[in-house]
Order: sequence, then C-alpha cells, then structure tokens
Amino acid sequence: MSGLRHRYAGRLRRARQAGIAFEWRLEEGLADEFIPLHASYADLTITSPIDPDSLDVPGHRGLAVQLAMESGRPVLVIPFAEKIAALGQPILVAWTGSREAARALNDALPFLRRAELVSVLSINPSQSGYIADFDISNQISRHGGKAEAVRIVSGDVSVSDLRLFEAADLGADMIVMGSYGNFRSREFILGASSRHILESMTVPMFVPH
Repeated sequence: MSGLRHRYAGRLRRARQAGIAFEWRLEEGLADEFIPLHASYADLTITSPIDPDSLDVPGHRGLAVQLAMESGRPVLVIPFAEKIAALGQPILVAWTGSREAARALNDALPFLRRAELVSVLSINPSQSGYIADFDISNQISRHGGKAEAVRIVSGDVSVSDLRLFEAADLGADMIVMGSYGNFRSREFILGASSRHILESMTVPMFVPH
C-alpha cells in the first residue's frame, strides 16, 4: 500500500500543478468488470493496450473498445511503452462513410478543432464518397478546424496497414477511427482492421462511444 500512496501523492501533486481536478479510486477484481462503470462518469477515458508479452492479452485485447461501448464515453488509447511528445496536432481520421465513422468524428471534435491539420482519409472511395470527403472536411472547418481530404487506392496492401502507413507519412500523432465489429453480451468481437491497428499502433487512437 505504501507504493500506491507514493504514486497517489505524486500524481496528485502533478495534477495540482497543472490545475486539474484529481481523484484516486482503488478496486479489486477484473478490470473489464468495474472500469466501464467508472468510465461512465468521465468525459474521456485514457487507457493503453495490455503488455503484449502478458498472458492476459487474449482476454483484454478488446478492453479499450469495450470501455467505449459499455460506458457510453469515448476512449483514448495510448500505445504501450511509447513516450508521447505531442497529442492531437496532425490528426488522421479514418473515414468510411459509416455510422461508426461519423460517431467517431463527432466525438473527437474537441481534438479536431484544435489540431494543426486534420487529414480525412478515404481508402478506395466510391464516386459518391468523393463528395462526402469534402463535406466532412467542411464540417470540421465549420467547427474551427483545418481539414483536408486524402484519398488512396489500397491495391495489394491491407486497409489497416494503409491507415498506419498514411498516419506515419502525414506525421499524425492521433488516429480517429470508429470501424469495429460486434458486441455480444460481455464478449467483444473486434473488427479485423481495428484489431490490427490496436495491436500495431504507434500513435494514440481515439475510439468513440
């Protein structure tokens, strides 16, 4: 307990220095049983993937999106063991035209309006998708953000890899993405593209509720 008190004191001190309200909560049990409840009381939950070398990886791989689904609040996933120098300056929005993508963009607006540049990425867009790209960029601009539409053809490269490559090429320090699979009872079945990005991410990923 002395170690926990030391961590609490250090974080409380840093929070006060930054002018941030701080509260420490300690629970016993499985994370996926109680964290979604506490997350429902917050505007945003910040978490990270479990240690990739941990034996608990299979059971916690979808915890970040489970948090978003059960708490009804957005989640920001920080890469494991990465030092983040900046956050939300250039941002990549993975746009698919789906309901989930629209939800992700809307939830991320507080970040998007403050970004230096928002790149709205469409992969293999349809003809109507070209118009939608400009409309989404205009929506971000109406909220005070600076946005551009980026369109690419996947070819032989997977969509998830292209998103990661494009984020690196654009220098993005956040990916906003709302494309995921099904949620059945308490078992989360993560979509292949989202799962791959969560496992390979090198920049923070914003997951909508």
